[in-house]
Amino acid sequence: MAESLAAKRDKIIVIVRADGPLLPIAITKKLDLNLTFASAILSELVDNKILKITNVKYGGSPFYYTEGQETKLQNLMRHLNQKDLATAELLRNKKILRDKDLDTLQRFGLRQIKDFAKPVNVNVNNETHLFWRWYLANDDEVKDSINEYLEARLPKK
Repeated sequence: MAESLAAKRDKIIVIVRADGPLLPIAITKKLDLNLTFASAILSELVDNKILKITNVKYGGSPFYYTEGQETKLQNLMRHLNQKDLATAELLRNKKILRDKDLDTLQRFGLRQIKDFAKPVNVNVNNETHLFWRWYLANDDEVKDSINEYLEARLPKK
């Protein structure tokens, strides 16, 4: 049984690497596994940091993916509600957004779309400013954009 479990675990990893991000039901169909059993294996693989899990859900289920498949997460944006989708699109286009500049609904949405929006705290003149960065934006791009924003909008002391 232990060999069988290890073999199933390995097959799940291969399937997710090939086709991820995937819903648990898609994995169970490919392996002809019981959903509860497959979910337990997936949970173990996430706990062991072999697989990653999304906050985006479809039908109440998250998607599973591996390191290196982050760009494919954009395909999951269609599963966001309309307001969160609009906020995600705004962030994707702008690369960074300052939390204070947004309306309440957008601020709430950014906290919900954790797969796409990453918080960045910036300290300026003993004040912390919260920015949100598009999850695929590179560090230099984010740093430059935040610096440009701060230079243009914050009073110099």
